[in-house]
Order: sequence, then structure tokens, then C-alpha cells
Amino acid sequence: MEALQIENTKDVLTIRLDKSSFSNQYISNLITQLRTEYLIHKADFDESIEEISDEIKQNWWTKNRGKVMEKVENFQQND
Repeated sequence: MEALQIENTKDVLTIRLDKSSFSNQYISNLITQLRTEYLIHKADFDESIEEISDEIKQNWWTKNRGKVMEKVENFQQND
């Protein structure tokens, strides 16, 4: 079996993963991401949600930029 197989029919898209090729954590994260995307689509948010998202990300980055950059610099020094 290939690591990743995709079958697309009229009504169903089937994704098959060879579990020996992916970590359990990766598969769990992938399923969580797909479910989150599905729920977002189902909620049918309007375009204003993107503005709110951008504002939240900007506020987070403003608050945490120093910590993130410090970790990046430490990582680069240890590399």
C-alpha cells in the first residue's frame, strides 16, 4: 500500500493513510484539522469573521513577539 491514497467518486472522497507511514500524532492532528474546517464551514460565518481573526492574530503577535523571537534566536545559536 502507498503511504497516501486518494479516491474521488461522484459523492465521496476517500483518503487512505498507511498508518505505518505516519505518526499517531500526525493522524490525530490531521483529523482535528479536517473536523475544525468542517465545523467552520457548517457555522457559515460571514466575511467579518476574517477581520476578527486578523485582529486576534495581530494582538497575539504584538503581545508575544519578544518571546517568540527570543526562542528563535536561542534555537539559531544552538544550531
